[in-house]
Amino acid sequence: MLRCTRFPWFIWLCGCLLWGLSACSPAESVEPADSPERVREQVLANLQRSLGPIALALHPRLNTPIGIEFGRPPQLVNTSGLSSAARELILRFRPLFGLLPGDTLTLDQTQSDALGQRHMRFVVERGGQPIWDSQLVAHLAPTGHVLRLHAQIPWLAGRSTAAATATWTAEAARQQALGATRFGDGGPASLSARSPSLHYLLLDGALRLVWRVEISGQEADRPRREAIFVDAHLGQVQRREDLVARIDVTLPARGRGLGALGTRYDLDIAQRGERYLLQDPTRGDQRVTRTQPGERFPGRTVESLDNERWDSHSSSSTRGLSIDVHAHLKSVWDYFAQQHQIFGWDGKGRGIVAITHYREAASAPGNPAVPARSAPWALFDGERLFFSDGDGRTLAPLGAALDVVAHEYSHAVMRGQADLAQGGETAAIDEGLANLLACLIEQHLRPQQGNFTVGEEIFLPPQPGGEGGALVLADLAQPQRSGQVQHVADFASTDDPEATRRNAGIVGSMGYGLVRRLGPTAAAAIVVRAVQHYLVRSAGFVEAAQAMRWAARDLYGTEAEQAVRDAWSTVGVASATSPAR
Repeated sequence: MLRCTRFPWFIWLCGCLLWGLSACSPAESVEPADSPERVREQVLANLQRSLGPIALALHPRLNTPIGIEFGRPPQLVNTSGLSSAARELILRFRPLFGLLPGDTLTLDQTQSDALGQRHMRFVVERGGQPIWDSQLVAHLAPTGHVLRLHAQIPWLAGRSTAAATATWTAEAARQQALGATRFGDGGPASLSARSPSLHYLLLDGALRLVWRVEISGQEADRPRREAIFVDAHLGQVQRREDLVARIDVTLPARGRGLGALGTRYDLDIAQRGERYLLQDPTRGDQRVTRTQPGERFPGRTVESLDNERWDSHSSSSTRGLSIDVHAHLKSVWDYFAQQHQIFGWDGKGRGIVAITHYREAASAPGNPAVPARSAPWALFDGERLFFSDGDGRTLAPLGAALDVVAHEYSHAVMRGQADLAQGGETAAIDEGLANLLACLIEQHLRPQQGNFTVGEEIFLPPQPGGEGGALVLADLAQPQRSGQVQHVADFASTDDPEATRRNAGIVGSMGYGLVRRLGPTAAAAIVVRAVQHYLVRSAGFVEAAQAMRWAARDLYGTEAEQAVRDAWSTVGVASATSPAR
């Protein structure tokens, strides 16, 4: 049930220009144009007459602006509120995005940072409904001057737009999503759905009204977290997004423990009665659990009657994994808190839950005649970390290595800060930056042992001489060593996990080059600031490069910005910014 809201091109253009430029210098006539490029050229010329030089960066596929920088930053006049003033300024650029005169902006979030800058994030609404994944962000200096704008909006002019009032109810959409999710092939499922939210979703060139229903829970021995987009008029599932979804409290205590690789750690733990738990009340109730095949996640918090004896898992080759993970999580929490003022994986002081001794049932759950096998991976499912035992032949327990835990925790931090989508270039950015941050965290915490490889400690048997011929999960200096690519010319366009892992080498290689240019401390600060303030949810390589350039300029000036530009250039990602005119 679609209602077309197409405007004849010349009517739409005139409306946009009259609305968007009324607050600029005296209105000038603009001849009807026949392309976004012509609109952009004329609108930009008019805006620069009143606002001064403007540099524009364009999305390589959407052909709409992803970055707008001011040569002479305009100062907002705070008469009806700073956010209203920022909104009014942004709306002067509406024709560049194909926004209609009736489209509006709603403030979604405001953040302030250690530099005194303010970052205001808006979403686009049409007919009173937000457009999913649309973002416009204004970045303000402490003085109230607007330094830059960045956005992620497809060209919206001439899009067929469904009626803004839903025909299907929220409950009907919720039941439809649950029904669609239960038809998986992973075995028995225990799932729940959050309250649906209404959005416009750009699909096949049209804006469809959809209910977004978030499903979470467990299917057989796997965590399940998914967003289902249900057409609010037709009731059909239009899109699925894999997100891959709890916590406890008590008294702080101290203990000790021996890790899987023989390292002894001092531990910050919790005490409840006469029992001790691998739970850290001083770090957001961060805790480590263990689970068995067929057991509901997150399993049971690891506990002991002795604060120095832990992890009584039956296999001696995996004993101590929970100790390693708990100790590493403490170190990584402290790193992000002390170096980047990010407290907890979500930035809101919440501790992560780490599930250890994860094993998959080989076939029917609950059949003791079928041995469980260890899953050879670690993962972040949206709220929890999972670490398997390894296989005891090639791999030691995965959480035994600091950089493996740092890698997964970095995924969690990036989810909390930027909520990066899991597909295409964005997934490669998420994976590549997690590899880079893992190396930088290890270098900071272990200056004598840090390197540019991830996971070398977990491969068995240990290789003589350290890195030489050892197997690794990732190598930022030599991506081909672990089967990764290092240039966009070799980008694999599929969305399967192996392609994402291979493509992550592009970002890792860029990061290695950046560290060589600026050093590990500056590189880490630039990456984290870019993730916090400038990365949009579905960012590609060009947008990631822009985000890091801006972060570098904020923190260290134009020379650092050029170093970022050069590092991305070596992997084939060129700047999207046109010079200010």
